[in-house]
Amino acid sequence: MKNYSVKKKYFKRYFAETGNILLEKKIASSGKNRTISKGSATMRPTLTQVAKKAGVKVSSASEILNQRKNCWSSQATRERVFAAAKELGYRPNQTARSLRSGKTKTLGVIITSHEYSYRMAGLDQAAYARKYAVILTFNANSPAMEDQLILNHMDRGVDGLIVYPSDSGPHTELRKLVEQGFPVVTFNGVGLDFECDDVSPDYICVGRLQARHLLEIGRRRICIATTTPSALINSIREKGIRRELQEHGLQKPLTFNIKYADDKESQSSEILYPQILEFITRHNGEFDSIIAFDSIATMAARAILENGLRIPEDVSIVAAGNNILSSHGILPLTSIDTSDEWIGMKAFELVTDRIDGKLPKNKLERIISSSNLIIRQSTVKKV
Repeated sequence: MKNYSVKKKYFKRYFAETGNILLEKKIASSGKNRTISKGSATMRPTLTQVAKKAGVKVSSASEILNQRKNCWSSQATRERVFAAAKELGYRPNQTARSLRSGKTKTLGVIITSHEYSYRMAGLDQAAYARKYAVILTFNANSPAMEDQLILNHMDRGVDGLIVYPSDSGPHTELRKLVEQGFPVVTFNGVGLDFECDDVSPDYICVGRLQARHLLEIGRRRICIATTTPSALINSIREKGIRRELQEHGLQKPLTFNIKYADDKESQSSEILYPQILEFITRHNGEFDSIIAFDSIATMAARAILENGLRIPEDVSIVAAGNNILSSHGILPLTSIDTSDEWIGMKAFELVTDRIDGKLPKNKLERIISSSNLIIRQSTVKKV
C-alpha cells in the first residue's frame, strides 16, 4: 500500500510537470485501477469513447467513421460522430483494420542509392494521397542484403514491395515473390534474368541523347567517363552512347574508367576527385567533350576549370540524371531528365493496382519513362 501511494504521488508529479491534465478515475485501495491522463503516451481514444460521446452504438460509430456503404445513419448522427471523433482526437486503429481486411496499407521500398530522391518524392506524394505508409530501406548494392531486406519487409506484413535490385546476384527472394504472385515492382530491373513488373527509363535512349547532342554542336573528340566496376544501368547507357557515335563514324572514343567501390553507393569524393583531376590533366587537349552521369560530371567540370580550360568553349559536358548537382550548381550542366518523380508515382500506382487485383495475373507490366535533354551552360555558352 505504501509503495502504491509513492507511485501515485510520482505519477501525479510527472503528469503535472509534463502539462497533462489528470482525469481522476475510481482508484481502488488495491491499486488495480490507475490514474490516466488525457493525451498521454499511454492513452489512445477508443471507438467506444467516440460512440459514448456521440450517443450512438459502437457499431454505428464504426460504420460512420469507416464510411461503409451499408450505413443508414442520418446526416445529423454522422456529424455528431465525426465531431466527437475530432474532439477526442480519435484515429482508427490500423492494426485492427488490417486484421479485418488482410491489408496493412504499408509498402516496403528498397533502393540502392540516395541519388534516387526524386523517385522517392514522387512515390511519397502518391502514397500520401492514398494514405499508405512507406518503409524505406537502403541496400549497399549487396545481393545478400537485398534478400535479407526483402525478408525483413515481409516479416512486417507489407502489402507490396518496390525494389531497386542489386547489380548482381541470383535475387533469390525477389524471384520467389514474383513466382508467388506477390505485388512487387522494380526500379531499373532491366538486368534481371526473369520478368517482373518494372518502371524504368530507357538507358539506351539516355546514352544516345547524350552523344547526339555533342555531335550536333560539333564535338568529335568525345570522352566517356564511367566507373569500374560499372553499375548495370551505366553499362547499358554506355552501349547507347557507343551506338550513336559509331553510326557517325566515331569508332573509339576516349574512355576514362574511375575506380569505384561497388559495395558502397555513397562514394567518397576524396577518392574519386584525385582520379578525375589526374586523368584530365594527363589527357588535356585529347578531348573536347565529356559524357558522364551527374556526380562524375560535376567533379569533371571542377577538374577542367582547375586545368585552366573553359566550359563549354574548350570542353563541353553532358550529364545524366538531372539532379540538383546539374541543375543548381555554379556551372549548370546539360543533362538528361529521366522523369524520376513520374517513375516514383507510376511504381506506386503499379504496385497498388497489383494489391487491389486490378491487373491480370498472367501479364507483367514494363513501363518506360520519357527521357528529355535539358540544355544548360556546360554545352551552350550563356548569351
